[in-house]
Amino acid sequence: MLDQYQSVFASDYHSVAFKLANNCPICEGEGTPLGDAASIDKNKSLKIKLLSCSDCNHWWHNPLPVQECLNSLYEEGSNSVIGSGWSDATKNDLSKPEKMLLALEKGYETKNYLEVGVGKALLFNQFLSKGINCFGIELGQWGKNNPNIFPDLDDVPVSMQYDCMVAMDVLEHLSDPKVMLKKLSALANAKTRLYLSFPNNQSLRARFYKTKWRMILPYGHIHYFSYESAKKMLGDSGWKITTAQKTDLYKYERLRKIRRLFKPNEWLKIMREYFGWGDQWFITAEIL
Repeated sequence: MLDQYQSVFASDYHSVAFKLANNCPICEGEGTPLGDAASIDKNKSLKIKLLSCSDCNHWWHNPLPVQECLNSLYEEGSNSVIGSGWSDATKNDLSKPEKMLLALEKGYETKNYLEVGVGKALLFNQFLSKGINCFGIELGQWGKNNPNIFPDLDDVPVSMQYDCMVAMDVLEHLSDPKVMLKKLSALANAKTRLYLSFPNNQSLRARFYKTKWRMILPYGHIHYFSYESAKKMLGDSGWKITTAQKTDLYKYERLRKIRRLFKPNEWLKIMREYFGWGDQWFITAEIL
């Protein structure tokens, strides 16, 4: 079975690309099948199993790609992990969680900033423009034109500790998110602020759509988190949650156009945001 997945999703990777993950990658609880999901690459017809943990309610895909294979796929910009057209798409605005982060950071003095998953570098450049020492991690070619961008967390300067660490839309892409979080904890100090965002499997859409939920995008996304699995993951990695907020990525600026007030669908979006039914976690954490 694993050979079949490798031939479809990672045919150019010349080592073992996949591993079975029948038990939860976060707490090792028993996995219950939720169904089969379509790949992020719509040209690939092989379905991928989605499992739910009976203990911490975490969701993940089985089989899991090993991290070295994922690194290779991201470096080459493979459609197996980014889909078609993402690398060429332009990003002109910060996401809702990124704007929330900037609002929270106004109360702090930051000297050293570390961002994992720089992407198109919109958030990274916000901190860079303030004269802050900025370092970033990005495997893809799209972020390499910015200063102090490294392909691996092991490459960043370890002689300093970072006041602000960011991993927005990152952990759901990793084979084992705890490995990354443990490395970040080693670079943190007692006052380090960690900001995270990742898919919320307790959202209204997730509960209703399951394998057809809009966030189910293997192998672009591998993990989908409950509050329990996020708390367990962070706690095992040397962190504790300080705030956890659900967002549907809705931007209230949209209501500046008065005609939107008369659209029922617009009010449904507002309700999902206001009542915490959204598809995304925005989490802040500090060192244990």
